[in-house]
Amino acid sequence: MRLVCLVPCDTIGSLAPTLTFGSSNFTVSASTFNLGPISNGSTDCIAGLAGGGSSWWIIGDVFLQNVYTVFDVANTRVGFADLA
Repeated sequence: MRLVCLVPCDTIGSLAPTLTFGSSNFTVSASTFNLGPISNGSTDCIAGLAGGGSSWWIIGDVFLQNVYTVFDVANTRVGFADLA
C-alpha cells in the first residue's frame, strides 16, 4: 500500500514545512514540497513529505534538495547545513 499526502493545490504553495534535527531547523521550499496535481485537472496536489509515524521518517530528495548533506561513514553520522 502506498501512502500519499494530499494538499489542496491552491494552498500548497504557501506551505513551507520545517524538519528539526537536534536544535537545528531546516525548511523545505514550497517549490520542492509540491509534487504537482494527483491527476490532470485535479485540485489536490501531492505533498513531497509523508511521515511513517512518530518514531521514524524517510527523508529523500524533497528534503535533501534544500540542504547541504555530509555523510560521515567513519563516525556513522550524517550532517545537514542550510544552503547559502
